[in-house]
Amino acid sequence: MTERLDREWPWIGLALGVLLLGHFVLAGPIEPPAKDALRYADYALNIVEHNTFGLTSSDTGGGVRPGNANAPLYPILIAAVMQLDDSLVDSLTCAQNSVGRGLCPEHYTTLISVQYGVAWFSLMLLWAFARLLLGRRELALGVVVFALISGAHLIYARRILTEILVIPGFLLLQLALLLYWRQRRKRWAVMTGFALALLTLTRPEYLYLALAIGLVSAALVVRARSSFAVASWVLGVLVCFSLLLPWAWRNHQHFDRWVLTDGGYGETILAYRLSYNRMTLSEWGASFVYWLPDFGDKLAVGVLPEHSYRRFVSDNADAFTNTAVSDILQPALQGMPREEITAYWLRSEIFGNALQHGLVSVALTWRGLFVRKYWGLLGFVAYIGLLAASLRGGRYEFAVLSLPVWFMVAFYAGVSVSVPRYNLPLVSLYAMGLGWYARTLVSRWPRPRCRALESR
Repeated sequence: MTERLDREWPWIGLALGVLLLGHFVLAGPIEPPAKDALRYADYALNIVEHNTFGLTSSDTGGGVRPGNANAPLYPILIAAVMQLDDSLVDSLTCAQNSVGRGLCPEHYTTLISVQYGVAWFSLMLLWAFARLLLGRRELALGVVVFALISGAHLIYARRILTEILVIPGFLLLQLALLLYWRQRRKRWAVMTGFALALLTLTRPEYLYLALAIGLVSAALVVRARSSFAVASWVLGVLVCFSLLLPWAWRNHQHFDRWVLTDGGYGETILAYRLSYNRMTLSEWGASFVYWLPDFGDKLAVGVLPEHSYRRFVSDNADAFTNTAVSDILQPALQGMPREEITAYWLRSEIFGNALQHGLVSVALTWRGLFVRKYWGLLGFVAYIGLLAASLRGGRYEFAVLSLPVWFMVAFYAGVSVSVPRYNLPLVSLYAMGLGWYARTLVSRWPRPRCRALESR
C-alpha cells in the first residue's frame, strides 16, 4: 500500500495545489481579525517587538508582561511570518488599535498563503490516512472531495485562529497511530509523540489526550510483555516530553510553576461551562432541539414552550452565557485565591454533582457534533453507518482511530461550552463516512446493459 501512495501522491498533491491556488486567488479579501484572532495577533506582535510572549496590559500603560494563558505555537508561526513581511506587522498593529472595520490596511497575503500551504498539507494527510485505512483510491479521493465541500480547511486557512494547526496535527496523530498499528515500527511511535506535542503546543487541552494515549499505551505494553513495545512507548513519551519541556521550563522561570498554561483563562472557560449545570430537565430536553444545526433555534421557538429554551438565547439577560461570570466566577474569586478555584469546582461542581454534570455534558456533546452545520449533520449520520459496517465486518481500525477524536469531543463537553469549532477533527471522520456512503450508493445504482455484448 505504501508503494501506491508513493506513486499517487504527486498527482494528488498537484491537483489539490491547483484547487487551493484557485481558491486563494478568487476568494477575495479575508475576514479582518477580531476577538480570539486579535489575542493571537497581540502575542505575535509582542514576540516581534518586545521579544516577550505575553499580552499587552493596560495595568502597565500598554507594556508587556510575560504570560502563558495560551499555548505558544500559533503565535510563533504568525511572528515568524512577520519577519518576512513588515506590512503584516502594520496591519495587525492597526487592527489591535482600530475601533472600526475598514480603517486599517489589510496586508495579510503572506500569512494567509502560508496557511493555505498548511491546509494543503492537511488535505494530503487526510488523503493518505483515508487511502491506507479504507483501501480504495476512488474512496480516498471521495473523502478529500467531501472534506473540501465542508469548507473547514479553506475557511480556517483564511482566519487567524489556532484551528489551522489543529487539523493537520490531529491527522498526523491518526496517521501515525494507524501506521504503528499495522507496521509496528518505532518511527511511528516517534511521530505519535511528535503529533501530540504539536497539538499540545497549539492548544494546551490536548495534554489530556497525550496523557490518555500514554496511559492506554502503557497498559497495552504491560499486557504485550514485549521489549520492542516498551522501547516504542519510551521513544514516543521522550519525544513528546522533550518538545513540551522547554515551554514548561520557561513558565517555571517566569511563574515558578511547572505548567504549560496559566493566567486564569481556564477558570473563565470552566465558569461558562458550569453555568449550564443549572439546566432544568425541560431545558435539557429542549437543548437537543435548540442545538440542531442552523434550524434548531427556529424549530424550538415553533414547537417548545419559551421557558425551556429561553436561557439558551444569548440576547436574554438570564442566558447561561450572560450569568456565568456574575453567578459563578465572581463569587468564587471573592471567596478564595484564583489558583484554588479549579480544584474547588472539580470537587463541588463536577465530581460532587456528577450525575447532573454528566447529563449536561451529553447535551453539550450534541451541541458540538455538527461541524459545518448541515454538512456535519449528514456527516454524523454517514459516520455512524461506516462505523457500524466496519464493526460488522470485523474491522476495528476505524473505530479505534476514532477514539482520540471522541475523547476530545467528550472533554470539550465536560469543561467548555462545546461549540462545533472545537471539534474540527470530526471533519475527517465525517468525510470518510460521506465518501463511503456515496460509493455505496454509486455501487448499487443500476447500470445500463449493452445489448450488443449480451447477444454474444
